[in-house]
Amino acid sequence: MTMAFLALSIMPAVMAAGIGTGLGGGVSVEEMRPIVWQCGGRMLLDEQVQPWRITGENNEMYERSQQYLFEGEKYSVDVVVFDKNKIDTVDVRLELEAMGAGDGEGDNEDYGVNCVAIDEVNFDDCNARIGEEDLESYNEDVMQSYVCSFTVKDSEFMYGEYDMRVEACPNEEQGDECGQYVDVAPWYMNPVISLSTGDATLDFETLDGEDILPGTTAYSNIVVKNNAEGGVLLDMFITGEDWQAVDSARCADENGDLQTFLTLAAFSYKAENGNWDTYADKQIDGGDAGLLAKYDQTDYDALVSRTCVNGFCNINKQLNAGFEEAMFDDAEIIQDGGPVKGNVGYWGNVLNPGSVGMPITFRLDMPEPCYGEFVTPSEGGFMIWAEAI
Repeated sequence: MTMAFLALSIMPAVMAAGIGTGLGGGVSVEEMRPIVWQCGGRMLLDEQVQPWRITGENNEMYERSQQYLFEGEKYSVDVVVFDKNKIDTVDVRLELEAMGAGDGEGDNEDYGVNCVAIDEVNFDDCNARIGEEDLESYNEDVMQSYVCSFTVKDSEFMYGEYDMRVEACPNEEQGDECGQYVDVAPWYMNPVISLSTGDATLDFETLDGEDILPGTTAYSNIVVKNNAEGGVLLDMFITGEDWQAVDSARCADENGDLQTFLTLAAFSYKAENGNWDTYADKQIDGGDAGLLAKYDQTDYDALVSRTCVNGFCNINKQLNAGFEEAMFDDAEIIQDGGPVKGNVGYWGNVLNPGSVGMPITFRLDMPEPCYGEFVTPSEGGFMIWAEAI
């Protein structure tokens, strides 16, 4: 029997050209909220009107230790903004949000100013963190440094308490979520400064209640209170003038000569402020310290040496109506406690807001001979001065 075999070979079909399949789809880049880091401390610059003890005009305000600013003073802070979308189109602003109407004339409205791009800041001062990640280096592809600063306007436009912050907002194409730094802080703009002394009329009495005769001593008490807004601390000073004679009144001066005034040298005072008082007064005098050449002496007599005996200090003479720089280290009410800052000033001379006040006792050692009636000048026999620090 003959068998036949059939062999079947199966070969794949081969085409001359390749084939492919297209894949469709898309990707959306997440819109990132910008991150803002404050870099280093903010800086406060003085206005160009009245210099302080160690702060010159337009210099950093070393004495300022509270959260308030006055017209003409400047605030500045450096920040770094981080945005992975498009850092060069981010809008960065320093914003002041009004926290409610104050008691002054201003409207206490919100205020903002654009920040200015600057070169790289010291990145080590930025506390740059994203979640748990601590960024160690500055990346100019996704980061930009700015300085944010403004000058305080007058109280008609800027008055009261504000929350101050820096915000970074993307452009409309990138989204509308703004980022802000965590260092939001309250500031009081143009706080009103005021003092009160109760009854402004001095009523001198002797200790035994008898009449004030030539050669006797009489006393009068006041309490000076700081009624300023915004937690303003006040550096306190005192000056005085001779009392004027009425009609033909005459009184001996410090040299024993009869004059048509009651000499300021007949008056002295003592004061206390918490733990400090004039019993421990340092009796530092501008002339003794060699500071006379630094100040204008035309409006204020700084040549009188500061002397305190049993807590009672003499009073420097005021020659004009305004506050003078020469009063520093010369006419403080209390030269005890200190320094406040920068090795200058006296903590005992700083009057806090809301305290019960600074008691002052005036003493009159009535000269002999003396007769008639004497009254204070129109602006007052004694001037209590206060400078915000």
